[in-house]
Amino acid sequence: MTPFDRPPVGMNLARTSKVVAQAFDAALVEAGGTLPVWLTLLSVKSKELANQRELAGMIGIQGATLTHHLNAME
Repeated sequence: MTPFDRPPVGMNLARTSKVVAQAFDAALVEAGGTLPVWLTLLSVKSKELANQRELAGMIGIQGATLTHHLNAME
C-alpha cells in the first residue's frame, strides 16, 4: 500500500473532529447546556475580561450573539 492509497491525513482529521464535536454537543445537550453557553462560562471562569466585547471575541462570536446567550442564561 502506498501513501496515495490512504485518505489524506487532513481528511481523517476533519472526520474525527466532526465526530468528537457531535459527541460533545450531545453530552452538553444531555446536561441541559449548549456549546455557546459552555464556552461563555469557561471563558468567564478562566480569564479576567473587562467587557462583553472581549468575551465575545474570546469565544469567537459577535457581541449581539453573546448578549442573546447571556440573556438566556439569566
